[in-house]
Amino acid sequence: MAYDGDTFGTADLRLSFEMDTLTFSPGALSDGDTVRVSFISAADEAGNDTTLDISTWYVIDTSPPYLSSALPGDGDIVADPSPTIMLDIEDDIAGVDPFSIVVWLNGVSVSFEWDGDVAWVFCDSLGITFDDGDTVRVCVSASDAPDFCAPNVMSDTCFEFTINLAGPLASIIEPLPNTYVACDSGEQRILLLITDPDGVDETTISFVVDGDTLTVSSPNLSYEGDTLTFTPATPWLDAVSYTHLTLPTKA
Repeated sequence: MAYDGDTFGTADLRLSFEMDTLTFSPGALSDGDTVRVSFISAADEAGNDTTLDISTWYVIDTSPPYLSSALPGDGDIVADPSPTIMLDIEDDIAGVDPFSIVVWLNGVSVSFEWDGDVAWVFCDSLGITFDDGDTVRVCVSASDAPDFCAPNVMSDTCFEFTINLAGPLASIIEPLPNTYVACDSGEQRILLLITDPDGVDETTISFVVDGDTLTVSSPNLSYEGDTLTFTPATPWLDAVSYTHLTLPTKA
């Protein structure tokens, strides 16, 4: 036999012949190693030689599949009660056995569609709906598809995302409603706190003061951090009542 540049017979401990079976044991191999061997010749008890050109090769695969990426991702906040979940399951050598894939949502096994690379869970089609504030735990398991020996099994891999169906929350910082303001012209302003765990799209903020509608593109209105600040272009007059309104939406 020939292996890794060496030619040897049954005197080599890696090669044995019993009954009618020739066994080659190459020794310790690593994940991803390619083994190439060739059968060169043999003789019978009468001394008749045979020369055969028999060669083969195989690849060592000891690693299981893995979750390469997912959407939504771990820790994401999702504004859809029935989201579509994408699971990119990969195996670098033998490939993924699609019949071995199992997906759980909050501990319950669910159906999915496999496109050859990605498992898709369509919650809407499955009639799965989550409530505002729910935490969704997604777990997946799979095996690879070797041609010989037992498959490598991927340990349960889990991640979580949160459902948020509510819009931004706004509250007045100053001045409070139905109050009297004695600030001089340099201190006159309106402050509001606008927050949302998904983030606030500041381009959707609409602010009304005394009938005038402003956006953050106005020089008198700004949104930094989580605070909306309005500064009047003209100082407010004594004994005049003003009103304001914010209408932000999600980012």
